[in-house]
Amino acid sequence: MRPVTASVRRFIICIAAALCLAALPGRPALAAGIAVPAGEGPDWPTEAKSVLVLDLDSGEALYARDPERRIYPASTTKLLTALCAADAVPDLDGETVTVRQQVLDLLPDDNNSLAGLEDGDALTMRQLLYCLLLSSGNDAALVIADHVGGGSVEDFVHTMNATASSLGCTGSYFTNPHGLAGEELYSTAWDMARIATAFLARPELARIVAERTYTVDTGRRQWTLHSSNRLLDPDSDLYDPSTVGVKTGVTSLAGASFISAAEREGMRLLCLVMGVPAVDANGYLLEVNPALGEARRLQDWAFSRYERVTLCAAGEAVGLELADAGRAEATVAEGLTAVLPKEMAESLKEQTVLDGGLRPPLPAGARVGRRVWTSQGRTVAETALVLTGAIGRAQGPDLLLPLAVLLALLLALAAMTLALLLRARRARRRRRAAPFRPARPARRIRDEEDDDWP
Repeated sequence: MRPVTASVRRFIICIAAALCLAALPGRPALAAGIAVPAGEGPDWPTEAKSVLVLDLDSGEALYARDPERRIYPASTTKLLTALCAADAVPDLDGETVTVRQQVLDLLPDDNNSLAGLEDGDALTMRQLLYCLLLSSGNDAALVIADHVGGGSVEDFVHTMNATASSLGCTGSYFTNPHGLAGEELYSTAWDMARIATAFLARPELARIVAERTYTVDTGRRQWTLHSSNRLLDPDSDLYDPSTVGVKTGVTSLAGASFISAAEREGMRLLCLVMGVPAVDANGYLLEVNPALGEARRLQDWAFSRYERVTLCAAGEAVGLELADAGRAEATVAEGLTAVLPKEMAESLKEQTVLDGGLRPPLPAGARVGRRVWTSQGRTVAETALVLTGAIGRAQGPDLLLPLAVLLALLLALAAMTLALLLRARRARRRRRAAPFRPARPARRIRDEEDDDWP
């Protein structure tokens, strides 16, 4: 049998990744949402290159500043590494990976964040993902890439770029699985938001980044990992109990970055602070990632500024007045909620807009219009209205009443006409039945001079 070449193996990995992604449910498509009016963003200065706040449930941007600007993602790259690994190894506990020294030798010479892996360690893929995401281990990133790539880190990186492209990333290029690189590895806040959203849609990955610590037990030795996300640490001044992840990243070139997810009062927000300067006056990396504090303030601002509003429930009934059909009942096609600035939520209005040219008969389920919600002159959301039941011709109480009145008038007119005709006919019959009587002559008055008077 001819050996499989690297190019063929790379092609197979890319196809497999695409199929796995296609089979995954519910990866939200990110879209620009209701823009915050100018001047209504956070009221403090920031040195971040890009800032982005998203509603995780709808994928809509609630606030953005330079989200398409090229940034260097540093260790936030590992979210994509983890996503590709989970796609390739669905059973995270069913596959054991043995660490090889020749893979550890691929580590860069400086600025390494390590999980403490050693040659000969045997770990499950789940354990390796904890090493990758909690300790931000570059060693774990290379071991995962080597294993999933069939012995080729380069092939795994091709899979990373194919996966990013399938998620809609258009401004990114990855050259390694750990993010420690020069300007040849780049992304944008929008693209990293797409990757983070897909990552959080995988419960087995979301659970890992929500943990503060994790103990790795290989059977030969054990050690404890600690998350670099200080918002998860109750002993930290940045602690936020609503935070559920996600990933930090910092290098002298990239600056400090943090992608954070939090849940409060029915809202799930994703906050990205990318490219905050992270070196001191002497050129050394700061001890604490400054993006963490920026993200915490951004989360607090977003949750105080916005609220989730239920617009309608699926199947909710709406009464309609249809031309030529009278009153009818429709239902909304889907339930809707929206995350709105609080002042917009307070002035929310809704209206029914009927489609033109509606004439009965109409079948059940036919679209008849839209339910539209507006606030401060802007459309917030809309959904289709469909008929609950069929409508036949001239149906509805508003048509029956005028028809009944018209029929009554016609009957009354007919009765009057018939009565007049009958009366005239009786009169004619009476005249025909009477006997003939000649007229009596007028009696003459005696005239004294009339000799003929008897």
